Amino acid sequence: MKASDRPHLSLARVPLFTGLDDATRDDIFSCMHSRHYAAGELICRQGDPSDSLFLLRSGVAHAFLTSLTGSSVTTIARLRPGDVIGEVGVVTNLPRSASVIARSDAVVLELAREDVATLLTRHPRLLANITQVIGGRLAKMNADLRRHRTGEVIAVVVGVRFARAATKAIAAARLASAQPFAAVDLLSKRVDGMEEGTSRIQAGRPVSIVQAIERFDELSATHATVAIAATPQEEEIALLLEHADRVVAVLADDEAVTLAAMLRDTSQDADLVLVSEEMGFPRIPSDGYRVVRRCHGDLTGADVAWLGRHLSRTKLGLALGAGGAKCFAHAAVIQVLQSAGYSIDYVAGSSMGAVVGVWLALGRAGSEIDALLREQCGTEAVVNSIFRKGAAGDGLEVFARIFRETTADRSFADLSIPATVMTANLAGRCPAPISTGPLWEALMAALAIPGLYPPRVRGEQRLVDAVSLTPVPLGSVVEAGADITIAVNLLGRETLPEWPYDCGSLAIPNLAPGQARDTVVEVLELAQLDASARQTALSDVPITPLFGPGTWRHMHLGELFFAAGQKAAETQLSLLGKLARPCTSSDSSTFGHIS
Repeated sequence: MKASDRPHLSLARVPLFTGLDDATRDDIFSCMHSRHYAAGELICRQGDPSDSLFLLRSGVAHAFLTSLTGSSVTTIARLRPGDVIGEVGVVTNLPRSASVIARSDAVVLELAREDVATLLTRHPRLLANITQVIGGRLAKMNADLRRHRTGEVIAVVVGVRFARAATKAIAAARLASAQPFAAVDLLSKRVDGMEEGTSRIQAGRPVSIVQAIERFDELSATHATVAIAATPQEEEIALLLEHADRVVAVLADDEAVTLAAMLRDTSQDADLVLVSEEMGFPRIPSDGYRVVRRCHGDLTGADVAWLGRHLSRTKLGLALGAGGAKCFAHAAVIQVLQSAGYSIDYVAGSSMGAVVGVWLALGRAGSEIDALLREQCGTEAVVNSIFRKGAAGDGLEVFARIFRETTADRSFADLSIPATVMTANLAGRCPAPISTGPLWEALMAALAIPGLYPPRVRGEQRLVDAVSLTPVPLGSVVEAGADITIAVNLLGRETLPEWPYDCGSLAIPNLAPGQARDTVVEVLELAQLDASARQTALSDVPITPLFGPGTWRHMHLGELFFAAGQKAAETQLSLLGKLARPCTSSDSSTFGHIS
């Protein structure tokens, strides 16, 4: 459907015309000239004189900036019907600050600068409206810079069979969002493919896409996110796609094919949750879609809760840093997060952080990981074989046994959450994340400590412990899809002269100079103190436990390392709570199994 064929929204509700009577609006319209632009045509160009402003009547457009050298282009805004283009330049008489391109067939109303001046003289309220439009744009830019999004509009397009699940996902999104989250659910009109009456629709609640769109400005002013959920069969679904900043679709194979054509017409793309009975990769158009989750058969409660976090941009990514025996602190951080009601959606780890991360991704709780570390790595015989007295071959054999037993020879494809094992590639002199293949082999590469063990060969790569390059693999969880990142740094520069906890009968080391093999690891850690702090500081929630005496090889101090990690994580819960709200067990039971 072309833009010119779609119904125009009521311009009386456009901010530019707020509070103006019919005669004033008619006067303004009489000075405007309608212009049609095809998809891909420039509406205005950065640097040109600001000789007019435009009102987008229908269609969608993108505002973008071109670098001084012309080598890069950055999209800065998605413009929807009712948005004003070029108002700053007209008021200030400065050149256009950005270019605007039609991303679909679009209709704009153009008002020359001379006419603007005349109309402002006749209608002073118009100046107040233009000023408000400029102020709102600046406020949104400032909020975005502070990472407090304002008024993001999400089109949630849902197959009829999944309507109930999507309604529960919106409820989950409200629970997870730390910012106000508004939703208009048009799915309640359709159950099992049958139209319902409006008896279940509350008075004053929008019952169509056009009515919902007309409330966007009102809802966006007070909510960080505005979601409107509808089926692909809803009238004016293309209009909703045009207005959306983001499209999330929950569809079966055939429905995905149908929606793909609409996405092309509106120059949109979509995050697709694909519900398919087929194993493998169904044949659907790849253009316009990012398949963010695959569900076989019906949606489960876990799928619904994940979708809620996806809608509210609260998916958590956990980056676990290198640090040998101090990895007990990672188990404590995981336990604190899980006890508080948070779900971890992505995990990445370096060195022993990779081991903990893989165990987490296999479905183990923080307390189980703590117990597994004590059982598998805590005995003196194991420690001596791996870290101190054994030959390199002995350590490799112990590593192989531990990793094969604790992963049951499974692969990355078997994980319950996506995980990345970070290593460093000596051949390429670069980080080498691993996310495919057997888990135990990836962990062998992650623990190939330079100076203690030979590199692990994987194709043309020569892989070693990532502590030498990426001690805290934050970038991996961001690339995987995390919205909110938590980084745990075990190589903090500050340490305590003694432990503040009851040490019982634990033998506290005096940290006298160790053997040559110990010194190699100590030098590696020392060289990465700054890198660890720098990579951790880039996260939304940085966690750096404060440890007492003890090093990477003192596995018998696991209880103390755990206590330090627990305290550090609990201290940062308030910061995490400002970004995402936990979903307690009683909340998640609401989602149940969706049939």
